[in-house]
Amino acid sequence: MRELNSPRTLLHQLIRERRSSYEQLTQELDDFARKHGIDGTISVRHLQRLARNESSQSGGRTSALGGTQRLLEEYFGHPFNLLVGPSIEKDSLVVPTAYDPRSMTTSAAQAAMDFLTWASDDRVPEPVLDHVLGELRRVAADYVHMPVLPLFADMIDLRDTAVGLLRNRPHPRQARELFYVAGTVSTLLAHASQNMGNAPAARTQAATAWACAEESDDDDLRAWVRGTQGLIAEWTLHYRDALEFVREGQRFASSPEQQARLAAIEARTLARAGDASAALEAMSRANRARELPDRADRLSNLGGILTFPRVKQMYYAGSTLVLAGEAARGEQACVDVISSYETGPLDLRSYGDEAIARVDLALAHLLGDDLDGASEALQPVFQLPTEQRIRQITDSLTRVRERLLLPRYGNVHAAQALVNQLNQFADLTYPTRPPTMEPS
Repeated sequence: MRELNSPRTLLHQLIRERRSSYEQLTQELDDFARKHGIDGTISVRHLQRLARNESSQSGGRTSALGGTQRLLEEYFGHPFNLLVGPSIEKDSLVVPTAYDPRSMTTSAAQAAMDFLTWASDDRVPEPVLDHVLGELRRVAADYVHMPVLPLFADMIDLRDTAVGLLRNRPHPRQARELFYVAGTVSTLLAHASQNMGNAPAARTQAATAWACAEESDDDDLRAWVRGTQGLIAEWTLHYRDALEFVREGQRFASSPEQQARLAAIEARTLARAGDASAALEAMSRANRARELPDRADRLSNLGGILTFPRVKQMYYAGSTLVLAGEAARGEQACVDVISSYETGPLDLRSYGDEAIARVDLALAHLLGDDLDGASEALQPVFQLPTEQRIRQITDSLTRVRERLLLPRYGNVHAAQALVNQLNQFADLTYPTRPPTMEPS
């Protein structure tokens, strides 16, 4: 006769020996299933019923589904019918002779076939993946020349589609691809959030993009995300953070284009921080990277905003030179950038970069006290439609306004007229003028 507190089944006996709670054990079983590719789960209540050989509501012995049965067999190392049978003395706890080698190898082969079937099954149809990647290319291309706001909803939809497919537990190969898509579109959402003046949201989107890059194990995406995080930190005046981000990104950058982008961001950040010599050295590194043999990476193959063309590098160089006090070289670089955008294809004309290049050109003129030249450079910026007035443009104009408020311009009519235009631009862009537009 069984003692009152003796284990009711071998499974019950083995669980007791582990000294784990049922909650802990079900978590261990879930982890074991994921690690070994077993399509089986078990709840705390189901495990308790099996261990105690309790009857189900239907009156028969509690049963396990095929996947759960295999999970228990592989985790505990005994056939299922033995696990739910009576407990066994420790010395006799061996696989019964009835479980002969042929049965064991047949069972193992069946498990291998089940895994092979699962591993060969693409749970997300290829046309769906192709559509998602196609949408990513479209949004990346449109981002260059279209206002941000209309694209924001498309980016959210694309991100939600990728996340929804991931939550359906796709094949691991497809999961990596979907994490890549989710990470890339999260990077675009970070850019968009920053463009619309919400830096905390931009940082959150970029952090999500980094997590996805890690899950997809894609160095190209890692490099791009770190560059984006550097840009967000730069524009919010966190220069040390920006430099840490871009320098870490350089560890992952394998293509000359990515190397040039990260060095260019580093150069402009150093110039903003007041280290002109280091900024010019970083700009030279960006130029050297551009001359390396071309090799596209996954991001640049998507095109649009996810590329770093030569004209964009010229735009960064212009900003860097002006911020570093190199007025003549900076002015020429800005003129070249504006000309390239004006004469280039419309679908590659970045209204944001072009506008900021005009602001940098105005600053270059002001370094030489050329008020007329500064005013002329800014007139196209003042004419921008409201939906194209991204936050970086108004932040760049702050430097112009600060310079015009220097004492030597106090009684200069042209300077005051330009300050009035800057104030009007800010008031129309932000009904409540942001702190960055106030004199420091």
